[in-house]
Parts: sequence; structure tokens; C-alpha cells
Amino acid sequence: MLYGMAKDEPYLRGKIQKAILLAPCTIPSKDSKPPGALEIYSAKVDVYEFSGSNWSDEKQKACTVTKSATCEAMDFYDDLQPTSVLSNVHKAQMSEVAAFQELVEAWPNKRDSNLIDLEAFDSFPISYHVAQFDKICEPWYSEPLKNTTELRVDSLYTLYTNEIGHDLFAFSSNITSNYSLEIATEIEIESGRAKALKTQGRAFLTRSGGYYNPADDSLKDSAQGALLLSYFTFALAIQASLF
Repeated sequence: MLYGMAKDEPYLRGKIQKAILLAPCTIPSKDSKPPGALEIYSAKVDVYEFSGSNWSDEKQKACTVTKSATCEAMDFYDDLQPTSVLSNVHKAQMSEVAAFQELVEAWPNKRDSNLIDLEAFDSFPISYHVAQFDKICEPWYSEPLKNTTELRVDSLYTLYTNEIGHDLFAFSSNITSNYSLEIATEIEIESGRAKALKTQGRAFLTRSGGYYNPADDSLKDSAQGALLLSYFTFALAIQASLF
């Protein structure tokens, strides 16, 4: 998303209301470099997708140009959704040179490329959500990313977790209903209805343990009922405290 914002601002202007970035970073940590990506690219092996339908055969082909430790590390891709080898190469290159830059086609003979400039982007507001123990897009990185550019970052949230890092955002089972609600209601809905929907959603979450999707009309009556019940309970509590 950050790359797209830097390269296609005229196209994105007016089409996006707000960007909510989960685990944002422009330079992934070196320890998180995608295993095998640079070796496959440099050797010009015809493997173009990690975790695809033919990944078992593709991995054997990739292992012919990697060290045994890297070959074993590529088991990492076995149960993931398919991703482009080239996008992982780009990520690995930026990790290696510690710079947010264009893809280097002549890697490894050439390592430097044009830097990607985020300074002038101001077309829509952004919020960052980072995980406390993220080892790929490390949480400390978001503060300078927020402060040293002209990006309109209006909020920075740190999720304090029990050892879960980047996987917090990679697997939906780690995202709580309450947090889903926080993200969903950051988006302005019909000129300021977000705050009302958040209040309604919290009441629904408390009563049912589930997440209220404002776009799901079948839940509308239940959510409004939960909110009214919450207000009624609160009123009774105040009344009881007066006597």
C-alpha cells in the first residue's frame, strides 16, 4: 500500500477515503527475509510463485539453487496463501540494503536502486496498527515512519499481545471481535455515523459475544435492541443508586 501511495497518488486521490495499515513498514527486518527468494531470482530458476498449487514440485526445483538450510526453511511456505516470488524478492532486497527502493533487476551484481519517496503524499489520512512483538515490521519503526514524512497519519495503535507478533495480522483467528470493531468503525460512514455504530456495536458485542457488521441488515434489530437494553440497565443502575 505504501508503495502504491508513493507511485500512483494521482490515481488514488479521490478513490480512497482512508488507509488503515496493519503492521506497516517500508524496510522489513533482515531476520524476516523471505527464505530462498533471492537465490531463486539470482539463479533465474523458473519458479514464480510460493505456496501455489504446484508448490511441492516447485520447492524441489528451488532447492537445487539454495543451501540445505535454506531449502528446509522454505517449508515455511507450505501452508500459506500463494504469493509472487518477485514480490518476495523485492521485500528481501529492501531488507538486505535497508532502504525503501525500487526492485533491482540486476541483483546481486547491482544492489542500489531509485528510492521510493513518500514525502509528498497527503491525499488521504492513514492510521497504523502495530503488534507489540512483531519481528517483521517491528513496532518501533512506525513512530519514525509516522513523524519523518508528510504522511497524514492520524493515529498509531500498539496492540499489546502475549507473544503473538506479525501473525496477529496474518491469521484472522488471532483478531478479536472487539479489535475488528475498532478497525471497522475508524472508517467514516455516512458523514459521522461511525461513532454511533461503534456504540451500537459495543453493546451487541457485550450481549452476544459477536461482531456487529453495520452492512448486515439482519443484525440491525439485534444490535439496536442490545443498545437499548444497555441504556435501560444503566438507567436502572443510576436510579437504584439514588435510593
